[in-house]
Amino acid sequence: MSSAARNADWIETIVAEVMRRLLAQGIGVTTAEDARESELEIDTRVISLATLSGRLEGICRLVVKADAVVTPSVRDELRDRNVELVRQGTVGSPG
Repeated sequence: MSSAARNADWIETIVAEVMRRLLAQGIGVTTAEDARESELEIDTRVISLATLSGRLEGICRLVVKADAVVTPSVRDELRDRNVELVRQGTVGSPG
């Protein structure tokens, strides 16, 4: 086995151990790919509960147009599910 292969194996072992310890402490770890998959982008002008019906499971962030109308019931649902509302063009906007 080459030195590079041994180093790669060693790094993989270290990363696996760090992940195990973080998870044991209740600290979740998300990859960039996971983060993209946990984001829902809606391109309609009005965002209602009907618009989101069945689409929020596993979602951490809802991205809408900057000028979209988000109904109060949607805001309540997002808050209850701990889903961040982001308007396109603004990161971390309270909506």
